[in-house]
Amino acid sequence: MFSFEEIKEDLKNNLKQSRYEHTLRVVKKSEEIASHFEVDIYKCKLAALLHDCAKGKEEYYKNKYILEYSNLIEKKEFEEFKNPFLEHCLIGYLVAKNHYKIEDKEVLNAILWHTTGRLAMTEIEKIIYLADKTEDGRDYPSVDKIREKSLIDLNDAIILSINNNIKYLIEKNQIISVNTIKLRNELLGGISGR
Repeated sequence: MFSFEEIKEDLKNNLKQSRYEHTLRVVKKSEEIASHFEVDIYKCKLAALLHDCAKGKEEYYKNKYILEYSNLIEKKEFEEFKNPFLEHCLIGYLVAKNHYKIEDKEVLNAILWHTTGRLAMTEIEKIIYLADKTEDGRDYPSVDKIREKSLIDLNDAIILSINNNIKYLIEKNQIISVNTIKLRNELLGGISGR
């Protein structure tokens, strides 16, 4: 396995500068949220560092790991990663696992589900999901409210983020992830008074 600093250096050389800077802001935000909830900071930082590791090189890595990619993408649970806006999640999972030799399932799953979310997310997965949506470079309606809520209640923050994202996707006439809808429904059903 690569060290954190070795991964950081490798990503610096392989990602576009703007993507690398976004990645570092997600690492910083994940550390902030994780420390607030006393969740494993190292795992969060590692998942945050690798969450977009395949972004911009999807075709290259898809071809490099074609057998494993093909086997996974044919499974019902992963079929929505065929969407070009989401495929970097599955491919990033493969790059983290195969290239960077990450074996920790919590870290790998946080990379895999950082854009859509899924049912029964772990705290680490929730933190990476929110850190990606609320890193300090993000500027969209309600981001400040989501940032604030992410330090109070992870579930409420995710609901706010999903609501915001669904409105955006509808305006752009884009596909909405089934996993995102399921997650929203799960979180709403699990909160009393809603």
